[in-house]
Amino acid sequence: ISAGNASQFSDGAGACVVMDETVAERKGLKPLGRFLGFAVAGTVPLAGDASQRRFFRVTLQDGTTVVAALYPPGGTDQAARDHAVQRWGAERGLPLPSPLGLQAEVTVSTDLGDEHLEAVLKRDPEVALAGALEALTAFQRCPFDTLPTPPFDAAFFRRELAVFEEHAAPIAGA
Repeated sequence: ISAGNASQFSDGAGACVVMDETVAERKGLKPLGRFLGFAVAGTVPLAGDASQRRFFRVTLQDGTTVVAALYPPGGTDQAARDHAVQRWGAERGLPLPSPLGLQAEVTVSTDLGDEHLEAVLKRDPEVALAGALEALTAFQRCPFDTLPTPPFDAAFFRRELAVFEEHAAPIAGA
């Protein structure tokens, strides 16, 4: 570990012990993981959402980009829940970012790009609406008894609908 790679190796870690595998065996320690290396070509902060998560687009050495969501301290359970929901959706072919990894308070998912909903609605509202309805139909066809979160109740649905009406409906011209 050097000044050039310490940040990428240890950010977010409370403690990190690196030792030779034979030393760990002699001491009777079972490794929790194996560090094989890393390569990050770039990281760019992305716009957030209404949560306390912070999002970053990470460009890997081969040019591939992924999105990392960093949850606030104490957000390990929320990160695990969100990751489980993404896995649930991916297993059912839903139009969600595919989950790629979870480590404590960080989730990593496929990168869906930069296009904002507002731009799509202005450019082609019919296509945007058709896509949204297809996504809602796909969600409705899923058996929700296996969803890793509790079901929405009527009060929760009304709150979510109010947010949509406040923010999305004016953009769509509704």
